[in-house]
Amino acid sequence: MRFTLLFTTLSLMCLGTIKAQVAPAANTQFKKLPNGLEILVVKDSTVPLVTIEIACRNGSFTETADYNGLSHLYEHLFFKANKDYPSYDSFTSKSNELDISSNARTQEEVVNYYFTLPAANLKQGMKFMNSAIRYPKFAKAEMTQENEIVNAEFTRHESSPLFALMEANSRHMWGDNYSRKNVIGNHDVILSATPAKMDAIQAKYYWPNNSLLVIAGDVNVQEAFAQA
Repeated sequence: MRFTLLFTTLSLMCLGTIKAQVAPAANTQFKKLPNGLEILVVKDSTVPLVTIEIACRNGSFTETADYNGLSHLYEHLFFKANKDYPSYDSFTSKSNELDISSNARTQEEVVNYYFTLPAANLKQGMKFMNSAIRYPKFAKAEMTQENEIVNAEFTRHESSPLFALMEANSRHMWGDNYSRKNVIGNHDVILSATPAKMDAIQAKYYWPNNSLLVIAGDVNVQEAFAQA
């Protein structure tokens, strides 16, 4: 009897935990478009700002040895030329015009990019994000420069006293799959990267049904969904 009562109590506690985990916050709305794009809108009118973020299921877990580090390089090139802004200067000029603060991050299983800007600029910010995420240019001259920048970032990581220990541990742990866990990459792969390899990454991973769009801040929820 005591065991039955204990089991029942624990079961109810677990069900309560599961229910609490899946219940969305009152200020969040989720939608999935027919093309597979998942959209999460989070309304927060504390300040008149909005953040537009794209998260893509990419990262080192998709990388074979000959692509190791290129998800991270791709992240850097996101902020360069694209179809609508054919140079870094024009991209930066538009970013400044919209008062955008931007950044990105590459992890093992996701690469995410975000713009934070005044809420009044949401519509233009969405168009700007669309240009960057869908129509990157991968200009050879810009890549030559960015390859060196990303490689220098790698070198800074190597200067840490812990780097060699952590790398040796990862190589031992993951063996032939080491590249799948090594976000920073490989010097030779980074320095020899080509526009063709960037095109291959985009063609394979940068699709609506492999991405999540988050719009968070001082927004009208239905208008935010309409902009997507």
